[in-house]
Amino acid sequence: MATAQYETRTRTMVRIFGALEKPAPPAAPSPETLVDTFTYGGIAYEMGALYRDQDGDCFKFETPLSAEDDTPRGRIRNRDGGFGGLAWTLAAVAGTFGPLTKVTS
Repeated sequence: MATAQYETRTRTMVRIFGALEKPAPPAAPSPETLVDTFTYGGIAYEMGALYRDQDGDCFKFETPLSAEDDTPRGRIRNRDGGFGGLAWTLAAVAGTFGPLTKVTS
């Protein structure tokens, strides 16, 4: 009886150590959780999201990156609610009118 218990414990320990040495790979993120972001100045900005500057103006940034400063280009929201052309860069807006706050509602 003691031998059977020893063998069972040994097999259990071998399985535990094997699992600890080879942890399961992390689960791949689902498409719903993948968000296109760009990190500038240590802050991750979500592409396509609306951001408000210190003056209350709202901007929306998108890829591809600007050739000027290698940051995403952005559009300012007009008074009528529409958006202008891609005349701004994230670096220019954050550096001149920042900090930027993500608009959530």
